[in-house]
Amino acid sequence: MRRGCALLFGLAPLCAAACGSSIDLGDRRGADAAAGDESRLDESGGPTDDAGDAGRGDASTSGTCGRGTTRSRCQVFVTDARTEADFGGLAGADARCAAAASGAGLKGAFKAYLSDGTIAAWSRFHAEGPWQNVGSQELIFTTAAELKVDGPHPLDRNERGEVLGIPGHWTGVREQGFGGAACNGFTSLSRSLSGSFGSNAPSRWLFQADVTCDSPVGFHLLCLED
Repeated sequence: MRRGCALLFGLAPLCAAACGSSIDLGDRRGADAAAGDESRLDESGGPTDDAGDAGRGDASTSGTCGRGTTRSRCQVFVTDARTEADFGGLAGADARCAAAASGAGLKGAFKAYLSDGTIAAWSRFHAEGPWQNVGSQELIFTTAAELKVDGPHPLDRNERGEVLGIPGHWTGVREQGFGGAACNGFTSLSRSLSGSFGSNAPSRWLFQADVTCDSPVGFHLLCLED
């Protein structure tokens, strides 16, 4: 949908990409990774306790992530590779996140922060957090409750910890992580359908705009360890 470009607040390159141009949405250093858990929409809030002084732990060690478990911090990254809208729904997105993590030598289970249009993206995760960007000690989400809200920290690291240029990522959600436009569950390249995406702009990682599903540029996937 071209109308989404009006929301991009000066992000000209991203706006042009959303409208179907061939402008690159960021560094594309790696090859596209080969392609779930589909929990139903849950209106309840996630854990809201304060993370306090979370230990840094070893982000490369296998085991469950989050407070009170094997490692004190979870990881988050944006896939280096982009994909068009027909990537096989939630299961296909999760497979791409897992493949990207494995290819970069990351341990742990990773899933896509994504809605198929019928569920809340945050309801797919069970870890309590906190989450940090791969290759950085900066906390992105302190608790699971923060997966529902936009925040000030950029989500701009790929699976190798490298900073991406302008990493727009499919989310399928609008505000608070609830279902938005999702290209028929992210199985369609139809020009008559649209998909929601987020960016690394402040307070825009959940929803930046909608784009028609036939966009040839594609977007990255946002992957969180669970």
